[in-house]
Amino acid sequence: MQAIRTIASIAIVTSMIWAAFFVPVQWEQTRTAYLVNAANETRSAGAGANASSASCNTTNTFSNLTNIGANDTNYAIITTPANFDTTEKTQFLEGSSFGFTTAGTIDGIQFDVLGWVTTASDAIRLVSIRLMTSSTVYVGSDPGGSLVLFPTADPGSTYMSFGGAADTWGAGLTSSQINASTFGAAICFEAAGDNVAMNVDHYQMTVTYTATVAEQVFAEIIWFF
Repeated sequence: MQAIRTIASIAIVTSMIWAAFFVPVQWEQTRTAYLVNAANETRSAGAGANASSASCNTTNTFSNLTNIGANDTNYAIITTPANFDTTEKTQFLEGSSFGFTTAGTIDGIQFDVLGWVTTASDAIRLVSIRLMTSSTVYVGSDPGGSLVLFPTADPGSTYMSFGGAADTWGAGLTSSQINASTFGAAICFEAAGDNVAMNVDHYQMTVTYTATVAEQVFAEIIWFF
């Protein structure tokens, strides 16, 4: 019995010593961590327009301009195919109001076009393919100039693509510029035959970017001394 009392006394004294000399301390800290996320957005043109410029100053225009906003069976068409003959150009067919919501560094821009011609002899040359920050304000490199044999029927989902996920077109565009409703792309076409009937179905763009996201990180540590 005495041994039990002695052990109990020792335990009480030990607890008192611990409480007297070892005080719990709590440390808390919140820090901001920056996470880098790669992302991309694909959008369709919300608006279309004809635009004359120095390199494509002509009376050949497109009608039904809003039809470039979707991949369907409705097309923007040459207004007067009878007047669209060899070496004649169109005005720029511009697409804008893509509705991007990018944030961060722009890594690449891809512009996809869906179109077709009425007959096999209706070849088209893409005189100029441009990005734009607003109508007729064209920026960056121009991958145009090639002769293109468009399909002679609606190609479904077989797009012609320009640029890419790692191609900024040398334009140095920012997220705010790309998110603006005036941002878009434009093509000037040239006939490589007579009475060319050109149908443009869809303008689509994909923007790849790197976003830096700030997140709050909370840490809690408890120790004794």
